[in-house]
Amino acid sequence: MANLEMHANFMDKSLALWEEASRAVDKSEGSTLTVEEADRLRQHIGERRRIATIGKVSMERDRVYRAGQGNITKSIELAKRQIDLVPEHPANLHDLGTMYMMRTEVDPSGAWPLAVHYLRASQVTAVKLASPVLGCKAEGRIDEVTEESRIEFSSRIDLIGEDAVMFDKAACSFTLVSAHLYLNLAQNLPFPDPIHGTPMPPMEGRPRVFKGKVFVTVGYRSTMFYHFLLESLPRLVALQEDIRSTPNPQASLQDNQPSTVRFQILLPWAPFVDGFTDILLRGLGVENAKRLYYPTEGTRQVRVELSEVVSYTWPPMVDPAYDLPLHCIPPSRLLRGLRSAMMKGSSDVGGGEEASNRPVVLWIVRKASRDESRILKNERRLVAALRNIEGVDVREFDGAEEGAERAVAMFSRAAVVVGVHGAGLSNILFCSEGTTVIELGFANPLVRHYMYIAEALGLSYERVLLEGAGRDERAMGKKKVAVDVEAAVEAVRRAIEGRVGVVHDEM
Repeated sequence: MANLEMHANFMDKSLALWEEASRAVDKSEGSTLTVEEADRLRQHIGERRRIATIGKVSMERDRVYRAGQGNITKSIELAKRQIDLVPEHPANLHDLGTMYMMRTEVDPSGAWPLAVHYLRASQVTAVKLASPVLGCKAEGRIDEVTEESRIEFSSRIDLIGEDAVMFDKAACSFTLVSAHLYLNLAQNLPFPDPIHGTPMPPMEGRPRVFKGKVFVTVGYRSTMFYHFLLESLPRLVALQEDIRSTPNPQASLQDNQPSTVRFQILLPWAPFVDGFTDILLRGLGVENAKRLYYPTEGTRQVRVELSEVVSYTWPPMVDPAYDLPLHCIPPSRLLRGLRSAMMKGSSDVGGGEEASNRPVVLWIVRKASRDESRILKNERRLVAALRNIEGVDVREFDGAEEGAERAVAMFSRAAVVVGVHGAGLSNILFCSEGTTVIELGFANPLVRHYMYIAEALGLSYERVLLEGAGRDERAMGKKKVAVDVEAAVEAVRRAIEGRVGVVHDEM
């Protein structure tokens, strides 16, 4: 009965029944049970009580955390209790690090170092637990990225999990091409269940095998728009000379024809990938690519085997105020090179139906029916107020509805871009120097991606804090947010008047 209650998630009832069973064993020892039998039963009961206790704490944490909508401070205490019960649990360690990342909104100097500590502990533990499964002692074998550099492997490389973690079995080492510390190896590497000790389930299918040189663009969360546009595509910019010099391995040598350049690129699979990739390859003048796609199916298993790999990486940017690593901020020169190539490759820059003789203010739409968080409750009031600014042309951009060419066209003609923190702001890549970006965002120094992107591209930037920013530890994960409309409108007016530089309103 105790097992049934536990499997039904009634942990308190299960624990009470296990306690009753323990007393029954004590009472029966020496009469109906031998000492050896009683000890075996106590060991079994103790293990089941441990698992029920872990389940109880985990359920309570989930209830309190409410997917980032609940009490973060209380969730942190429960997550620590989980780690006390199972010290080497990569997923729980990463979850605790993530909670401290959220708490950085209100306590950056106290919470951010703890986030770094637990995220690193999660990675170290995941590698340790995965070593027996991978067949080599991989502990501590994560290659640290200390400088911007080209990566090349001429022997077999496995790409593991949803973030395409590179594993060189011959050297028994991992390479993380992006996100680095913030990449969740608990969601990528194969290892036994830390609670029950049960092994990984068998692979759901054989990995895909790609022969010949492959230029790898995939990495951390590459199927998400920000990471694809601003991390995957810059790798092609960095590797363009390698790409141009790669001969077609299938070129005929019998007809004495010169070998044409044909290369293989490994891309993430998402609806927006091909449109933006088309523009970039045209801009680079290397359109004759064979496109391979990283599988979206599978769990923490090897998804792709490669025989020859070329990729590109860079170290994390360090926050100057806290001396701690940021994540997913590409080098300025690659962003500028990407913008230049995208402008060259687009067929709709500088003219057409989007041209306006008034400064264009571009509002980025987020929809409750599609986007999971940060839906602006007073959006229509804000847009109406923007339309009341004299002498501007206010337009709305919905990235899910517009294609790649349209995105390039609309952002390249904008004088001011306004949007809530989110992937739509990634399109500021296409803005001309001098354009102003007004982000409705947060105080958390970990989510200043668009400030750094704007600075790298020569754009002006201002942040208008959303309600609760800097005071509510749940701010980043909220499903609905609001902004001071007057403050946002004044920021746009300042931008139109040409008086805004880089403004940090929380300082």
